[in-house]
Amino acid sequence: MQEYVPQILKYAKAGSTNLDRAHDHLLHGNSTEALAECERELQSNSISAPAYLTMALAYLMEKDHPRAIDACQRALHINPSIPEANGLLSMLYAHSQDWPQAVEYCKAAISADPDNANFHYQLGCLTGSLEEAEEALTKAIELDPQFALAYYKLATIQIQCEDIGSATGCVKEALILDPTLACAQVLMGQIYSARQDYEAAFRHYQLAQELDPHDVDAYLKSGRTYYELQLYPMAVFEIRMALMRNKRLPEAYLVLGHINYALGEFEAALENYRRVIDFDEQCAMAQFRAALIYLRLDDEASAREAAACGARLDLALLDSAELQDESQKLKNLL
Repeated sequence: MQEYVPQILKYAKAGSTNLDRAHDHLLHGNSTEALAECERELQSNSISAPAYLTMALAYLMEKDHPRAIDACQRALHINPSIPEANGLLSMLYAHSQDWPQAVEYCKAAISADPDNANFHYQLGCLTGSLEEAEEALTKAIELDPQFALAYYKLATIQIQCEDIGSATGCVKEALILDPTLACAQVLMGQIYSARQDYEAAFRHYQLAQELDPHDVDAYLKSGRTYYELQLYPMAVFEIRMALMRNKRLPEAYLVLGHINYALGEFEAALENYRRVIDFDEQCAMAQFRAALIYLRLDDEASAREAAACGARLDLALLDSAELQDESQKLKNLL
């Protein structure tokens, strides 16, 4: 959301002494004084959209998203055609996981400023439609051919559409434009891993970790690849590094559970699968693997319950390669 700060400050430069002072306070990180100056401005001009927008930034600085949303909406009530206010509202609703509102305000921002590449990129990140996302990101790149993040995001959409060739081209373009983009390095690693070029994959994962030591995805994807190669000690190390940075990672516990399962450490595996389910109730794989462990522990009732839950979430997963050897056991529980 920081990208909106300079745009909004530029818009809100309304020649008001109060707002000039408020902007100075914001630039120095003093939200309380900024809010006080905005209140003074509104006392003399109750329909000042720039004042409400500046208030929104101050509340955003305080991480008070409900008040930031309210201030943005007040600004838009006065002047509905402020693109930055619509864009900021879109991001605030996205932070609250109100996706329909986030998309609606993003589209309003595009209507007000159709040549703004940032708004098209934002829509590409927010919409639940792969087709709409691809269209929006392609437009962002058309408007700004140097937009490295747009190339990266478009590559992730193309991978979901199973267009690996186009995705590879996009992520390579992103890295040409910005070799320091850690997320693109991780994605390039995943593409090489899928091609079974593991040396290149790990080279990109390691580079991502060096570029951004806090990027948990670089450790997660590296750990997942080591697991697939049955290099379990290295896999555990990478996954532990990810969990040091964020303990609430269902994918990390899923890989640890798989490793425990492969090593015959079934109680430890069950504990990790339960953690996955705690963080992500929609993970069918964790439910199916937990069911298999309950069977080994002679707890048929729990096994049936877990298998049924997994089947409700993703019945087709029973025929996946990961469950292939034990799918019949699971089907017998249903």
